[in-house]
Amino acid sequence: MKTMKFGIGIIPQDNLDENIELIKLAEDVGFEYAWISHKSDMNMYQLLKAITLETETIKIGPGVTNPYIKNVENFLYEMIHLNNLSNKRTVFGIGPGNRKIMKELNRQWSNPVSTLKEYVQKLHESFEKKKSNIPIYIGAQSPKLLRISGEISDGCIVNASHPKDYEELLPHIQKGIDHSKKDMKDFDIAAYTPTSIDNDIEIAKNASKIVVAFIIAGCAPPLLERHDIPQEVRDNIYLSLSRGNIGNALRFIEDDLIDIFSVAGTSKEIIPKIDTLKESGVTQFIVSAPFGRQQNESIKLFEDVISSF
Repeated sequence: MKTMKFGIGIIPQDNLDENIELIKLAEDVGFEYAWISHKSDMNMYQLLKAITLETETIKIGPGVTNPYIKNVENFLYEMIHLNNLSNKRTVFGIGPGNRKIMKELNRQWSNPVSTLKEYVQKLHESFEKKKSNIPIYIGAQSPKLLRISGEISDGCIVNASHPKDYEELLPHIQKGIDHSKKDMKDFDIAAYTPTSIDNDIEIAKNASKIVVAFIIAGCAPPLLERHDIPQEVRDNIYLSLSRGNIGNALRFIEDDLIDIFSVAGTSKEIIPKIDTLKESGVTQFIVSAPFGRQQNESIKLFEDVISSF
């Protein structure tokens, strides 16, 4: 069985130094990957370059961007330059985008799946011609995109925290891998997981509640059914959040919902949860917000978790 790798996923802040210090801390703790969300109002290349120059071992890349922000040629130049600058530490995560992002970009969101597939194929071809072996990950949730990720990418970034989800998702990835005549052992399945760690379990769980509430509010019926969550619970949470009544929304977040949509607890409690995901086929665990009550102190607590794998 493959070993578990660890990544950290961040939404970058406006203060460049804060982003750099956070990734440097993650590197010191033992994280192997840093995935930086691509905000439409930021210069991703400059941010990645700044982090690259201040780190030594951690792999760095967008996690994820989309095909509508830049054309292939621009991304190609930037990623190859970063890969040379970082001594081959660049990774590239890309997804289909969504309506919210398209509105921010003032772009029409048309044929997202075929657009993404064509974009990734062009990147692969160009990377090979330039002899720059940059791994490409596709951010995917739908069966079609999961299959495509298995077919044309080196890994898949999935927003899911529970083994039941991977029982449902992995067969679609396997279909793509089989179609391309690759081997699953060479494919990285990365679980982008809301994570909260603290020496006090209740503090860890409480920190995760707001993230879990927003996830449930956006859940489609099939996901609710998979985890036996009544539609009424989702509707109550959604209504509370839409009215700005966060306190009321959090009243509906019980421990079972925290366990379904996040990984929260002390180091001792988190380790077996990650191990269960590993047994389900996950090969990279990406720690994402909320991290815990105090971001930097929470990240430091992951040193013991990472060393256990």
